[in-house]
Amino acid sequence: MAEKHPDPVDVAIGARVRERRLRIGLSQTALAQRLGISFQQLQKYETGANRISGSMIDRACKALAVDANYLFSADVIETDGPIGRAHIELVKLFEAMDPARQKSLLNVARAMMPDDLAAA
Repeated sequence: MAEKHPDPVDVAIGARVRERRLRIGLSQTALAQRLGISFQQLQKYETGANRISGSMIDRACKALAVDANYLFSADVIETDGPIGRAHIELVKLFEAMDPARQKSLLNVARAMMPDDLAAA
């Protein structure tokens, strides 16, 4: 019997839920309580192991203070993989910086990249 893999769209939507949850500082337990589910069920949604129903998407969007377009945007569906905590932390720190420090950090990051990627 063939092994069943999660649908990439379900994985991308779950990753987007996780990204938003982390961005606003909610634990899995806190979000699960808001949704009326167990944190284990939320874990399954976030990994794409279980599909999120339409009504649950509606509740999640309300709990996360986003609209459904946030979960279904094209860049999310085409993602290479879930966004991790380090990525989210880096974005938060970057957003908290003044513009001069943001520019300096971007210059450092560009300098650290291989030449073929730095120009992208």
